[in-house]
Amino acid sequence: MKKLLIFLIFCNLLLISCRESKYKPKLLPEGNNYQTGKLEGKRFSDLYARYLGIKDGTRLGKVLTTDFKKNFSDMWSRKAERSHSKVVDAARDELVSKYEKSATYTTFKEYTDHLSGLVTDVQENLSWKIIVKEMKMKNSEINLAKKISLSISGKDIVAYIMTELMPSANGSLNRTFLDFLLRNAGQEYIEGIPALSDRKCSFGCYQFTEYAVFSNKKESRGASVINLALPKEKRIPGSVIYLRGSDHHKAAYLFAVYNICYLIRKLNQKEMAILESKWKSNKDELFLYCATAHHNPGRARDAARLWLKHGAFHPFEQSCSPRILYYAIKTRANLAAY
Repeated sequence: MKKLLIFLIFCNLLLISCRESKYKPKLLPEGNNYQTGKLEGKRFSDLYARYLGIKDGTRLGKVLTTDFKKNFSDMWSRKAERSHSKVVDAARDELVSKYEKSATYTTFKEYTDHLSGLVTDVQENLSWKIIVKEMKMKNSEINLAKKISLSISGKDIVAYIMTELMPSANGSLNRTFLDFLLRNAGQEYIEGIPALSDRKCSFGCYQFTEYAVFSNKKESRGASVINLALPKEKRIPGSVIYLRGSDHHKAAYLFAVYNICYLIRKLNQKEMAILESKWKSNKDELFLYCATAHHNPGRARDAARLWLKHGAFHPFEQSCSPRILYYAIKTRANLAAY
């Protein structure tokens, strides 16, 4: 009787375990073989291929055999060879070493939820009185900047990531691809990917450089200006090289706020009136501005003012110069991927 009772308890526990596992995504990769899922049959080149560690033009089968730790190290070696910088070498050594030891596996949805929490935390802790001072803005200007900044969500920030990391304007593919990397390469992989097209110490899911994140005793730039409005314990580091984990996403939000404030400060009375009356029905257009300003702030501000000059009636892309147009197109597609 006792043996039968133990057997029944064991069976019950096994049944519970099976039921639970049915609803839990398998996050831990096994060796270097990965089920490609929705990516099966697709051919990848350019940055997609670099991220997967495959040759340009490779069509994926049901299983991808790759070594993400080697991919990560190879990308950083390529970055270091191009840069010839001791700062880049130091970032490579630390990030590669840490990634080889451990990684955090998650899903697109879980990552979006995580970023939503980070955005909310920053929004709740920003001192707009300090922003008024640092950005040299009027109270009427800062009130509008605050409203627009509070409308930015975690989903917007994830679209921002896809615009920076993914080479195409296929939003659905970018979402699937990012989910695949998060599940199998881990969030440290995307938060540590080096920018392969420049010689600066630029890396991570937003490819930040010192023009967007920088602070010392003499000056602050971009996101680091708005960073001063956070409590000291919640601030990001003053240099790109020290950004880790949540710092990247906080910096992305802070830089978006900076670009919103900078734009509003430059508007004339007519442009300001149009923005005040139209911003609520044009949240996506304003986030397209933030994404393009991340790439080229001057061109993005010109586009935003041209968009306002025409009454904010047309899609933001119609006001973009060729230098930023594709960024706007990509961001639109990525926002629509939810």
